[in-house]
Amino acid sequence: MTLPSPQDVWLWLIEVFSGQNRIAAWFVVGVVVLYLPGMALYLGRRRRRVAAFRRRHTDAATVVIERSKVNDLLSVHSVDGQPPIMDGKGTRLVLHLTPGEHLLRVSYQWTESSLAAKLVGYQLTTYRTTAEAQDREIRVRAGFGGSHRLRWDHDNGEFQFLDASRDTSKTRAAHPV
Repeated sequence: MTLPSPQDVWLWLIEVFSGQNRIAAWFVVGVVVLYLPGMALYLGRRRRRVAAFRRRHTDAATVVIERSKVNDLLSVHSVDGQPPIMDGKGTRLVLHLTPGEHLLRVSYQWTESSLAAKLVGYQLTTYRTTAEAQDREIRVRAGFGGSHRLRWDHDNGEFQFLDASRDTSKTRAAHPV
């Protein structure tokens, strides 16, 4: 296999960036030039922020944000009126809290899909319903160096703040404000 000459490579690049697929080519360039470095800077800044928080507060608690469905989103918007200190742990988000009582502003959104068959024409249709729990403020108490979980309970329609070291059958609702 021989390598193409620099002139052939140059002609190919001109054709790609000005031809029929130019939008896709420029999109790929945009992702590589803008998005990837921007995401690397954001993740590095977030990692340094979490590390600084953990150095200042060695007794801080961790709260794993749990998902109960594949297509849901539990968001923590603020902790005591300040931006939350969040980090990733595998595919889960982790919130870091100092010990004591905190006021969290949270929301939960989910999408439910159902299949239904239309009798006319035997057409199978998917219906999607998006539901959202409005922003709520909840009061939680984090333990010293503790590990907790925050999740949405669909049956009761409330947020739950659980001690991860205890049995999950002994759950308690987060106190709405």
